[in-house]
Amino acid sequence: MEIDSWALAAVVIKFFGLLAMAGVVGGSFVHLLADRLQFSQLARLRGYLLLCAALGMLMVPLSLLLQVGGINQNGVAGMFDSRMAAILLQSALGPVLALRLTALALTPAAVWLLAMGETSALRQRAGYSLCAMLTLLLGFSFVLTGHTTTMPLAVKMLLGLHVLAVFAWIGALYPLLHLSYTSQPDKVPGLMRGFGALALWLVAALLLAGVYVLTQLLQAPQELLNTSYGQTLLLKLAGVSVLLLLAALNKLVLVPRLLVSGASALQASIRLEMAVAVYVVAVTSWLTTVSGPVGS
Repeated sequence: MEIDSWALAAVVIKFFGLLAMAGVVGGSFVHLLADRLQFSQLARLRGYLLLCAALGMLMVPLSLLLQVGGINQNGVAGMFDSRMAAILLQSALGPVLALRLTALALTPAAVWLLAMGETSALRQRAGYSLCAMLTLLLGFSFVLTGHTTTMPLAVKMLLGLHVLAVFAWIGALYPLLHLSYTSQPDKVPGLMRGFGALALWLVAALLLAGVYVLTQLLQAPQELLNTSYGQTLLLKLAGVSVLLLLAALNKLVLVPRLLVSGASALQASIRLEMAVAVYVVAVTSWLTTVSGPVGS
């Protein structure tokens, strides 16, 4: 399959956009868990949320410009065709970009409230409420776009649930790694156990929603082997399988041994998990930009 430069650029922009949104969702979850355990070093975690939000806010308009440029095929100048941009914004793309931009723009306000929450419980609750709202906005944006847009509402809602579960998982990895180096090592096992308990629900949502959506996208099981979409999907599923194995290793073996053997083995496992997560996001970006199921 020949891929032009516009499509490749769109894949890169989507890759960074997905990582940014995952960081906001997963970082918010870890901040909540760490806050409940009274971690004292959360400023860097809030910086992570701000960095992810800034990256996402950059990727949203860039994705629009690339789509405009890809349609015009007139070099860089073609990206700034305001008439074509207006047409695209009147399509389903407009609400999707608006939801994502709104959610990402709300993140600094949520971070400010969380920082103020150290002295005010009311502001803390407001901060987490805002985090929950922007998480839902990001999830809902995926209901309005992609290969499921013509499918029943239940399928689209399950896709949104699947995306949020993935975001909460992979976006939490760097914050968990960072907090594993804390000067409060006695709190790390509690944090990891808390995330492990949450991860059980995330994995259940990820698998159940993902498998059901997959059955709706594929017209026949043989498409997994006979089409480029199916083959790329198998590459993604292989990465997800590795993530599940690493998560099981962390929960069942490495976290229980934290107080005995220290955090080094768990930290190495989380780093490997992060690398595999980047691979999964890269394949997903390709899958949802360049490839597509039969009949889409």
